[in-house]
Order: sequence, then structure tokens, then C-alpha cells
Amino acid sequence: MSKSPPITISSDELRARVEDVLDRWIPDQKWKNGETYARHKLDIYRERWPDVAHYDNDYLVALTADTIREAEFADAINSISESVMVIAGTLQTQT
Repeated sequence: MSKSPPITISSDELRARVEDVLDRWIPDQKWKNGETYARHKLDIYRERWPDVAHYDNDYLVALTADTIREAEFADAINSISESVMVIAGTLQTQT
């Protein structure tokens, strides 16, 4: 059992706090994906390191904000890569 307090933050409260951290609105699909993945990651952290006492609601806020930023960064890099491949003529399109 984890020494961290239980996670009690609602999805709505989590979203409000993450949007405050990021200082912007998060589109619904990005929110759904980010929240689901961050909660999953935190569950794994709490199982693997039960002696850690700071895996709490505040940690989930930070983890969710980071997860959303990382996903947006990956999307941007993939878009840039695809554009470069189109310009270079190396992107194969499916027909």
C-alpha cells in the first residue's frame, strides 16, 4: 500500500488546475488523453514506489500538465517531420 495520500481530485478540478498551470484552455480530446495517461502513470508510480509519500493530488496536477505538454511537443515534431518528408519527396502516401 502506498504511503502517499489517496487521489481524490475530480476530473473537473484537475482540468481547472492544469489549465491554470499551463495558462490556457486544453481541447477536450487532448484533455481526455492526457488525464487518462497521467492517472495511469501515477497508479504505476504508486505501485512501484509505495514508500514515496508525495504522489498526491498536487503531483497529479504537475504530472498531467507535463503529460499534455509532452504530447503536444510530440505532435509538433511529427508534423514538422512529415512536412520535411513531403518537401524532400520521401513521404509515401497511402492510396
